[in-house]
Amino acid sequence: MVLKIDLGCGESKRKGYLGVDRLSIQGVDVHADLNEKLPFKNDIVDMLYSAHAIEYVNELDNIFSEIYRICKNGAIVEIILPHFSSYTAYHCNVRHIFRWYEGLGDYCISNHNHLGKKYFKLITSKLRLEHHLKWLDGFVNLIPRFYERTFLKALLPTYEIYFRLQVVKGDDEE
Repeated sequence: MVLKIDLGCGESKRKGYLGVDRLSIQGVDVHADLNEKLPFKNDIVDMLYSAHAIEYVNELDNIFSEIYRICKNGAIVEIILPHFSSYTAYHCNVRHIFRWYEGLGDYCISNHNHLGKKYFKLITSKLRLEHHLKWLDGFVNLIPRFYERTFLKALLPTYEIYFRLQVVKGDDEE
């Protein structure tokens, strides 16, 4: 059996996924606080999806450790977060703890995070511009770091950032 989890699903759980959220609302199958240990055994998840939920956690190390722990080797993890240049990252919800940019993908795929552990292989990351600018997504994704470090981010604000990762577990695990 393939286990797919929609982490922080809210009211819009992905079809075919097990909905996990802290709220007791329709669509939530498992109640869990993303700041705590997730209520799943090790190495059981084949696919994990999380849209606009991880920016609310208190500790990145904790949530990425938990995602890593519950996912099987080779599992696909898709994460969508508001980009720091989007008005929604600040104006719509002041409870966001982290502001995301393209380079934060490096946090998940290198030994430079606080735990000194490589969690994932980056398959793709994409900046998604505000709806009326979507036709420019391809251009911005050719030069994401340049875009984020220049005036372009103010001229062409990004709505969100998408990461598609693959869990990497090997013999050198601690």
